[in-house]
Order: sequence, then C-alpha cells, then structure tokens
Amino acid sequence: PFGQQGQALLLFTFGLAASPRASAAAVDALSVVISNMAPALVEQPAAAEECFSRLKGLCLGRNALTDSSRERLMKSAIAPLINGLPEAQLVAAVESLAAPLCDAAPVPGPGASAETMTAHWRLLFQVLEAAEPKRPELLLEWLSKHWPWFEAAVGAPGASDAAGEAACSFVVSVLQRSRATGTAQEALARALQSLSRAVRERSSAAALNAIASLIRISRGGADDRQAGLLAVQIAEI
Repeated sequence: PFGQQGQALLLFTFGLAASPRASAAAVDALSVVISNMAPALVEQPAAAEECFSRLKGLCLGRNALTDSSRERLMKSAIAPLINGLPEAQLVAAVESLAAPLCDAAPVPGPGASAETMTAHWRLLFQVLEAAEPKRPELLLEWLSKHWPWFEAAVGAPGASDAAGEAACSFVVSVLQRSRATGTAQEALARALQSLSRAVRERSSAAALNAIASLIRISRGGADDRQAGLLAVQIAEI
C-alpha cells in the first residue's frame, strides 16, 4: 500500500465509496482493498490511523451510504484493520466507534426515530462483535458497559427485530469466546434472563435462537449450577 500503485488504489476506492452516488459495489471494492492491505497498513501507524479515520467517517458520517453499506464497511474493512493493532490501540479504536453510536442512540432514547435507533444499535453491536482482543475479558467488559443497549434492543417495546438480531449475535459471540474466563458464568446467567424474558414477552425468534446457541456453547451447563439455570430458563419459556 505504500508504493504508487497501492496509494493510487486506496485513493481511488476511497473516492468511489465517498461519492454522493456510491454503490454497494464501490463499498465492496473498498472493503476488499482494505482487508487485503490491513496486515501491511498496521505496520505503519500513520497509514493505519489515516485509513481508520476515513473509514470511520464513512461509517458514522453524514453521506449517501446505505445502512447495509455502513455495516459492510464495519465488518469487512474496519474489523480487519483494527484487529491487527496492539491491544491498547484496538481498545481505543473500538471505543472511538462505540461512543458516538451510543451518544446518537442513547438508552433511553427520546427524540431519535426508530430507524435511527435500529441503524445505530446494529452498528454498535457489530463493531463490538467484530473486535478480536487477545484477552477475552475485554469482551465481557464491553458487554457489561453496553448492557443497557443490549437489553433495550432485545426487550424494549418497539425495538426492531433487526436490532434484536444484532444484539443477540453480539451476546452469543462474546459468551462463546469468553466461556473459559472466570466471570463468564455470571454474564451467561444475566444474558439468559434477558433473552428468556424477550421470548416470553415479545415472542422474539432471535432471542430464542440465541438461547439455543448458548445451550450448545455451554454443552448443557458446565456444572450443576449452570445446568440448573439453563433448565429454569427453558421451563419459563
């Protein structure tokens, strides 16, 4: 990416994605370029920071990109780039993405439209899910910090199915990757309570699928206490 051809390709694909008439194909092209160049970019902090800043602007800024295109950039361009960074920089990148999304769609969130809440919540859960820190405890910290958004997405009246699906995918991913940590069981118990409530009160298919996934991940319960918790939640549904 540091030769003339690499720089020209970056400029060209960023220009396509930033165009007022940017298409899904333009976003796909930029995502492929960044994903392929990510290992080299992270070796040059200034270049990585510049690319991250521009990608962040595309994902979170006011432009012509559709919600699905922003999600594509988050998963396929930003994630490969930040996951190659040292942990401190990864954490800073995740928080710099999550904070404005939380601010734009707070919980509770008076004033924001349902469409805005859905778009911002989905992006929030996707950036948190896409991050791959070496310490799984960080995942549980992010889950705890953003718990109000998870609960609102799966259980709040009027929350969209699309937001709930992203929230459920996030919590399953976190608990799967952190299941060997000491605090995972507490987080699992808390998540199961929220998910089972969403099934009972909202007939949430995403929550039901998440419960099934968590049962598979925990293999029916790591011990008698966890097995009993799972049995109680299933019985309540």
